[in-house]
Amino acid sequence: MKLPKAVLNSLGKALKDVEKDVRINVALAIGMAASKSEMPGQVLEALGESLEDNEETVRSVAASAIREATGRSELPTRVLDGLGKALMHGEIGVRVHAAAAIAKAVVKD
Repeated sequence: MKLPKAVLNSLGKALKDVEKDVRINVALAIGMAASKSEMPGQVLEALGESLEDNEETVRSVAASAIREATGRSELPTRVLDGLGKALMHGEIGVRVHAAAAIAKAVVKD
């Protein structure tokens, strides 16, 4: 099911929720939606910002969601910059997803 743009935008805003469990589940939902829908730029940017979240699980799920979105959506430069930083400083799961997202972005072009 494709989600309406308004719902996707709401999910992007919810990535800033104070509760880590909400942020994790929102990033998961975006990742699942990304396999079927083009992501609005502001949602991708919110995911990029989540790569710097205090919680490792949020960072990893956000990187995975970006990886899913890369096949259907053009990644903003700011998100690519965040992925590059994650390659240098992230946990192994984040680095793996970041590298795969960058590879998909290169192949897409």
